[in-house]
Amino acid sequence: MGDSKIAPGGRSTPSASRSRATTLVHTSVLRVLAQHAPGTDQKLVYLMRLVHRDPYDEDAHPELVQVLRAAGRHGEAQRRYRTYAERMRELGITPAGGFGRRSLIEHPA
Repeated sequence: MGDSKIAPGGRSTPSASRSRATTLVHTSVLRVLAQHAPGTDQKLVYLMRLVHRDPYDEDAHPELVQVLRAAGRHGEAQRRYRTYAERMRELGITPAGGFGRRSLIEHPA
């Protein structure tokens, strides 16, 4: 957003802090909504919004992959896993096991 600024010396300005706080609130709300969603489709909507809002969320991606697999959407689950793995590698983190290509193909939900 345009109001996020870093002050000299690398310190965040108040507007950057507000932006981060807003993102945290939104992701927290989406996480709760996903947990309490009445159906798979609604849960997927919230999880997709969550990973869109925070593409580096280490918990939301695997949950999204699991829900997609359980819904029989294996191709999309595999694509989402690849995106998750790429984001984690960007952070220098090894992606969680059990969601890789082999498990998506060999162990469909």
